[in-house]
Amino acid sequence: MDKQELIRKFLNNECNREEAAIVEEYLASDPDLLHTFLPQEEWEQPGAAASAGDMALKQEIWQPVEAATRKRTVYRKLYTAVAIAASILLLVTAGAYFGNYFPSAPYTAHVPANAASLVAQNHSGTASTFRLPDGSSVTLYPNTTLRYSADFTQNRTVHLLSGKAIFDVATDPGHPFTVYSGNIATTALGTRFLVDHSQKNVNVQLYEGKVMVKYLSKNAQVLPAVLLPGEQCFVNLQIDGIAIAPVRTDNTGKAVAQGAMAAGKASMLTFDNVPLNDAFDILGGLFHQRIIYNTSEMERMYFTGRFSVSDSLSAILHIFTAVNGLAVENANGGIRIVKAAQTAGGKPAAGPGEIQYSGTSLEALFSEMEMMFHVKIRYNREDIAHKYFTGTISPEDDAAKMLAVICRMNQLQVIKDSTGFRIMSIK
Repeated sequence: MDKQELIRKFLNNECNREEAAIVEEYLASDPDLLHTFLPQEEWEQPGAAASAGDMALKQEIWQPVEAATRKRTVYRKLYTAVAIAASILLLVTAGAYFGNYFPSAPYTAHVPANAASLVAQNHSGTASTFRLPDGSSVTLYPNTTLRYSADFTQNRTVHLLSGKAIFDVATDPGHPFTVYSGNIATTALGTRFLVDHSQKNVNVQLYEGKVMVKYLSKNAQVLPAVLLPGEQCFVNLQIDGIAIAPVRTDNTGKAVAQGAMAAGKASMLTFDNVPLNDAFDILGGLFHQRIIYNTSEMERMYFTGRFSVSDSLSAILHIFTAVNGLAVENANGGIRIVKAAQTAGGKPAAGPGEIQYSGTSLEALFSEMEMMFHVKIRYNREDIAHKYFTGTISPEDDAAKMLAVICRMNQLQVIKDSTGFRIMSIK
């Protein structure tokens, strides 16, 4: 059945629940479709009488379509015809959820057409908390919208559509609690964490317990990240990239603005295939230091590596720039990242035979470096397992210096001896 035939069936009140749900998605994404099926004179006709309760629920069904275009004048007229057709979508149980689980202001809530989920929005200027059916509580920040399953005690899934929220999760080992934000899933078993989907990237902060953050794509190149208390992660929604860093919190679980990166319980700072501009923004926030860069110069540059929270910003930036043909300059009120060729006496940003690596395992990298520099590199496979490199290497580079940088960013150490180089884990 094609789209037009299905919409006509909907307007004739002949759809079943599944078909009506599909039509609502059509109308929410393209409300002007109804202009094709309802001429102007039908907009003006009064709708059939309905009880106040039915009309309220029907209005909630129509709300997503109205919000999609904001053409309120047209839809006030259009509503009566559509609301009658939509009556087949209503379930008695939806009314029970609407009454029991949502307080009055600052929330609004509506029942989507398939009655399989509920929506909560915070329209106020302050954060407010409500309780989910399983006993978990959610603190919604201003301008936050989320959707959760109607059978929540059996299906503990929440979709954070916009904004940010803190989740205080009731323990239920048999039913994992998962928050979806973009193409990211955060799963927890009894914990307290924040998910922020108000910016270009998703930020997850863990205050208590343990959570796993992963990409939903089956082809994702980044492994799921497991956060421990005191850690946060920044997840890029456009590519597979996750950065893990410490987060400072007070005893209420709210993030504390002051404090350097070493504050909190986390011990490592990890970047896994993170775009350089994202990485510089993260470092600037952690160290409260302005880092200036030209976005166009950072295109297609990524970073993979690990650092201790005790490392200085200058030491970390040295590693970042050394493997990407960049340099660090002092700037008024901050630090500027530039192409190495732009600095006096700096080496060219791109050397002869330069090779770009992206998420390359250290075993494969060391094998190529042996051929490139005609040296021997020895290691135990267990020490370099699940460690990767993203950056550029040129035959013009110094092999010892490049190995020192690569090992430094992977918590390894390199020793030069008469036979070549030996790579070992840091004890």
